[in-house]
Amino acid sequence: MNIKKILYVSNADKHISHKKIFENLSVAFDSGKAGILALLSDPNSVSKNELSADNADIKILNENISYKSILKITGQNDIDLILFSTNENNTADLLTALKKIIRKTVFPVIFLNGQDVKDMFRHPVIAMNRSVESDKALNFLVDCKKNINELEIINVINKKLTVKDIRELKELLSSRRKLCLDQGINAESHIYAGETADEILLSAKDYKASLIVMGRSDKNKKIFNGKSALQVCQNSKLPVLIA
Repeated sequence: MNIKKILYVSNADKHISHKKIFENLSVAFDSGKAGILALLSDPNSVSKNELSADNADIKILNENISYKSILKITGQNDIDLILFSTNENNTADLLTALKKIIRKTVFPVIFLNGQDVKDMFRHPVIAMNRSVESDKALNFLVDCKKNINELEIINVINKKLTVKDIRELKELLSSRRKLCLDQGINAESHIYAGETADEILLSAKDYKASLIVMGRSDKNKKIFNGKSALQVCQNSKLPVLIA
């Protein structure tokens, strides 16, 4: 995965180690000395040394955290990834910005609610549906395949399906699993039924996952453009990647 520039947005308190997050992120993406644009709630409280051990291309921005400032920054820079970092005391503010960012941008977004990113690609769970955006998220994972030991592919049913629907769903999961197996990724597929956010979180718990992955999708607005996405991010004990 070729990550050259990261926008790091954080309103986390001083208990969060920014440096540790970036060191582990560099390993996860094999990104080496990726450029970092840091948008912090208190930019004067953090030095470059506190963000990265090697001081590689770091710029601390003097902007307030808002979805408008994030859109402005992404429009002016070649961003490859947006990383939101918060903790329990400050989650609500970043969730508001996140909701608008995933609607208005195409950048992969990682949301951390106090979690670390070390080994996050070791055992992901990805929520799939029949959409181009969902396949895009899966392809993002395939690009990180050397760090993946196991992958769980899930679909959440929240309506009554016809026989045709069930057949198409089985074909979808089977074909996506085969794609992963052909790439050397040990993948299994599963079907869950119930409330979307609850079932995604349950699947992550069932398989002791290291990361939850979702794709943007107009066909599944309940997950990615509405309250379910925020519920997953807010309640997940794992990093959440929206690709």
